[in-house]
Amino acid sequence: MLRLKTIFNSTYQFQRLFSLYKTNNEKNSISSAAQLNSTIKTLIDTKQFKQAVDLCYQNLEKCTNYTISIAINACNILNDYQRGIDIKEKNPSNALKNSYIQTSLIRFYSLISNNMPEKVLDLLDEMTFKLDKFILAVLLNACGEVANDRGMKIGRKLLDDMLNNYQNDIVLLNSAIDMLMKFGDVQGAERIFDSIKKKDIVTYGAMMKGYIRNEMYEKSLDLFEQINFNVDDVTYIIVINACAQLANDRAIKIGKKLLHEMPNIHRNNNVLLTSAINMLMKFGEVENAERFVKLIRNKNIMTYGALMNGYDINGEPWKCLKILQEIKQKNIVLNEIIWNLVIGSCSQIGMIRQAEYIIYDRGTVTYNAMINGFGLNGMDSEAIELYREMPNNLHNEISHICVLNACSYSGLLHQTQNIFNEINLKREKIVTVMVDCLSRLFLFDEALNMVDEYEKKNSPHFVMYSKFFCHNIILMHCLFMYLLFSS
Repeated sequence: MLRLKTIFNSTYQFQRLFSLYKTNNEKNSISSAAQLNSTIKTLIDTKQFKQAVDLCYQNLEKCTNYTISIAINACNILNDYQRGIDIKEKNPSNALKNSYIQTSLIRFYSLISNNMPEKVLDLLDEMTFKLDKFILAVLLNACGEVANDRGMKIGRKLLDDMLNNYQNDIVLLNSAIDMLMKFGDVQGAERIFDSIKKKDIVTYGAMMKGYIRNEMYEKSLDLFEQINFNVDDVTYIIVINACAQLANDRAIKIGKKLLHEMPNIHRNNNVLLTSAINMLMKFGEVENAERFVKLIRNKNIMTYGALMNGYDINGEPWKCLKILQEIKQKNIVLNEIIWNLVIGSCSQIGMIRQAEYIIYDRGTVTYNAMINGFGLNGMDSEAIELYREMPNNLHNEISHICVLNACSYSGLLHQTQNIFNEINLKREKIVTVMVDCLSRLFLFDEALNMVDEYEKKNSPHFVMYSKFFCHNIILMHCLFMYLLFSS
């Protein structure tokens, strides 16, 4: 036994010595900053990105600015955005002023999956070097994504600088068109478009997409008819979406012709085919849409969503529920959009109560859709019950509006007032619904008092008055008819 114990202790001491040797050896192997940075660069050159990022993060204080910048780029390749943020946060503030790191961070923030345009604009304030074409394009895109006062101010300044230095760069001009359209500055985008001598398909696509964003669908089709070169998948999708939004005689003619003449090579694009299904459903051509569904071999949640929405708007809710069973059989993960379509279908056929049992995974949007569905079907008690059942952290403005409307339609004044009083933040839409409820019950003095209270802290809101006067006119008309026929 004593001998075994001695062997055990010796083994334990050996392991400790070996571990210490290994640790010291690793430290010595990267003791030189130059050697460390060379190792990281070699790892990246040989596409060992994870090892490079880990080594950089563990020895950040020894890394050069260039090495940190390529490690951030490696995070992009790995889609390891959290590690990229960790490297950025662990860096000393003076290192973040380096042009290499700033450029990598801009690329990082622009490619990050959940998009961080505000962070890109924050970096702009710290930049100490001249912007190149790539960074300028990223910044224009970030300004367009933000599209607030700050984004518009920065975007217009960048645009002025760009037109002085890169006035013939088609990529930047296309980015500028996209940005201005997101600002709602259609005329500004049109001026840049007209100034481009050699327009490409991306230029036309940016303009058409911008028109659609600004609900100028006819202009989008006008521009499409001017294109005299081959159309790509993206352009097909843009035009099809414009036709779907319009759904008038001209749009139907263009949309159907487009599908008829579309080369077979484009019929393998699931996104394009899904857009075509949506368009045909908007045209009321259910059978044609179903034929396009059969062309899609690997149907995804977007395909089924377009199909279900089409059945919903064409008054065929039973087919929508049938598709739900097909989705479940294929083990496709359902999202809130699908659940909302199911609720809409159940609502159409008077089965809104059954939707409660069909839907087991609920988020805010799903709860709101169900409350709204109950309200539209005159099931005010169920709407209130579900609203009360809904976790408080999921409540939002739409939740409040849906349940208040449900109570209002049924004339439940007491319940409406109770729910209204429980709402902490009463914005104009909430107050408008309450004014509508009071006016609907001909309580005009109370409605006007509520408007007066709102206007003590806020500017006048036209919709509130329209609700009040609408119900007031109805009452006056009823009184006039009563007096006319009773005399």
